Parts: sequence; C-alpha cells; structure tokens
Amino acid sequence: MAFDKYNLLKCNIDCGDGWKFLVDYILDIAASDILFAEYDLLVLEKYHNPNPDLLLERKEFLEKTIEEAPHIISVTERQGCLIIHTSQETPELRGAINMAMLVSKHICELCGNRATLNIKYERTRCRICNA
Repeated sequence: MAFDKYNLLKCNIDCGDGWKFLVDYILDIAASDILFAEYDLLVLEKYHNPNPDLLLERKEFLEKTIEEAPHIISVTERQGCLIIHTSQETPELRGAINMAMLVSKHICELCGNRATLNIKYERTRCRICNA
C-alpha cells in the first residue's frame, strides 16, 4: 500500500541539490494526512477484526485524502531563496514553506553547507562553491 510522497510533486525541482532536503521536508508535510490515514487503515486491518462497512469507509477516506492532498506545483530559486508553490495550503504546510524559504538563505543551494545570501548576485553559496 505505502503511499509515495513524490506523487505529490507535479513539477520539476528547479533548484540546486543543496536544497533538495528542504523540498523533501515539504513533501513530508504535504503527505502527512495521507500517511496518517494509511496507517489508520493498516492498523485496523492488521490488529482488529473490522466490520466490512467500517473497512470500506476507511478505504474511501484514504482515497479522498489522497485526492484532496496538496500538490507541489512549483519549486524554484528566486533572489537566492527557495520558493515553493502548492495547489492548496494548510497552516502547517504554509509554516513549513515559510521556514524552508528562510532557512534556504543560510544553506548553499549547490552543496547544502552553511552559506550566506549574496545580495549582489542573488545567490546563496558557501565559500567553496562561490569560488
């Protein structure tokens, strides 16, 4: 069964490898409701002897949760920051996206090491990658 969170990614990732873990974190947040619904169904099937109607209800709920899950529609770098747009947002997802944007100003977009935002060139690079 195991839902693949990368199914929520509906675009190319247009940023350096150093920020990919931030995109992965956002995908985790976007998929969290699906994973909880999937876990709930798994526990019900495995450890309980559920009523067939209840089992069907949980399966339908999981399908609906997957359908309604936010999708990532844009991942880009702009002015040295990671910018992520989604099809819809929850407060948790909006907070995670804002956090990723702020943190990206201090992480090299190429290698993931500590870095600083170069305002002149609008890039966030570490000393090694900037050389």
